[in-house]
Amino acid sequence: MINSRHLKHFILALVLITFFVIYLTQLLYVIDNRFVMDDAFIYLRYARNISQGYGFVWNPGELPVEGFTSILYLMILVVIEKLNLPTLFLAPTIGMVCSLLILIMSWKLGEMLIPKHYLEKSLSVILIGLSPTFMFWTDSGMDIALYSALVLLSVIIYINYLQHKSPAWLVVFMFAITSFGRPEGLYLFGATLLFDILVNHKKILSRHILAMFIAFCVIYIPVFAWKWLYFGYPFPNTYYAKTGGLSTIKYQFEGGAIYLGRGLFSLVASLGVPIILLLSRLRKISWNRTISKEIAYLFGLVVISWGGILVNGGDHFVYSRFLMPTIPLATILIIMVGVPFYLENIKIDNKIFSILIAAIIFMTSFLFWKPWTLIFPAWKNTSLPKPNASYLEYFNDWDSGFINMGKTLSSTLPKDSTIAVVPVGAIGYYSNMTVIDMVGIVDSVEAHEPLNPYYASTWRPGHDKGDGAYILNRQPDYIQLIDSLTSLPFPELDDSAKQYKSIIEVWNSPEFQSNYEFYPIRTKEGWYYNLYRRIGK
Repeated sequence: MINSRHLKHFILALVLITFFVIYLTQLLYVIDNRFVMDDAFIYLRYARNISQGYGFVWNPGELPVEGFTSILYLMILVVIEKLNLPTLFLAPTIGMVCSLLILIMSWKLGEMLIPKHYLEKSLSVILIGLSPTFMFWTDSGMDIALYSALVLLSVIIYINYLQHKSPAWLVVFMFAITSFGRPEGLYLFGATLLFDILVNHKKILSRHILAMFIAFCVIYIPVFAWKWLYFGYPFPNTYYAKTGGLSTIKYQFEGGAIYLGRGLFSLVASLGVPIILLLSRLRKISWNRTISKEIAYLFGLVVISWGGILVNGGDHFVYSRFLMPTIPLATILIIMVGVPFYLENIKIDNKIFSILIAAIIFMTSFLFWKPWTLIFPAWKNTSLPKPNASYLEYFNDWDSGFINMGKTLSSTLPKDSTIAVVPVGAIGYYSNMTVIDMVGIVDSVEAHEPLNPYYASTWRPGHDKGDGAYILNRQPDYIQLIDSLTSLPFPELDDSAKQYKSIIEVWNSPEFQSNYEFYPIRTKEGWYYNLYRRIGK
């Protein structure tokens, strides 16, 4: 007969094996088709340049620019490059491994907070793994899975510390590493330190708090100071490229609210029925219960993280990646608060309850966001089709289209050519040319320019800045004005191109009109890559 401990481990193993198969399916498809997120190729190009001895530069021979957010993730990729391992294969693999670790650590967090409810813990792991944000970003090749794993590990260590099972130095060390994962780790550590003051020490200048703060600074400040001196600015260039300061805080906040709302809707869609059931029982719930320190801490971190999203404005990607670090925390909170309410107010067997809610979640998740489109992306035809040359059509795929553009540049144009483009990721990585970023993600000059209110009102973080005069002053050999392949040569701007400040300014410039000529390149599949070439090149 299986005892409860063996059953607990069996359930965990079954859940993890299921998600391993799901993520492996995604990973193999991503690797086979080289489809990581376009911004992930920025990391890959930086890692290649650093490993080849050029330094932290986007273009060899130019000044350093911190066109990436996670110094820790970048250095992991640099090590992979130095070892001559397949970086393009291992970048999404890192995300898969981190995601599986998050599921294991989510179970561990449940063990710490609701130790006897192993079915509820498995339910939380299933909810986390099936959330569209979590599933979409697992194999993206970006830093967010690594950062999310570091956040969860830091939280587990701090809760262990609250329970007198971990030393303070380990908490400090882990949050410092997390802050190297992404700068948002700084305010999570600040929130943790404030919580520790309010809960454990009751005063700011206690010896214990000062020791934790100083220890954190000893680890973090040297790297922070080096980056500031090396790159010239305290924060990553990506932060400046995506924000506009106090003059545009209104647009940032509005954009952040929309971003957060969309992300939360996709996150809780599968929880809709259980939440409605819970709300229907609130009138019978006694609110005279003590909120544990752990619940208060998790809730505080979730609020702080979501507040940061509101202030910074989110980004333009689908499935709100900045929510990923808080998904395990929010899910555990729902389980911790919701399960006792149900069990106290609805007299139902614990196991039957868990099975019922799990069934409801699976049904509603399939109804609301069709997870098979993320679990089995190979069902979608993403190969480059043959164009129909009898009329104008666009090929707008952000994965295969940009990869095709980069490879076309590499095989067609001289290696010493310079090209100005939007976006720069896969095009920069595969072309290996000198690439000028027209929106400033990897260009410090454009990133630090004021954000024009007209373009800020559309709020597309990372895509609203630009300077046409600056682009033309750099005299690129080629300029790409539209980011779509077309079935026929297209010497105009499409609606997408008109959203970019730098492109509009270049297009309307007499200098551009007199010094550049239309230069379409026909790809091997028959599509046209529409460029403009500097006359005399």
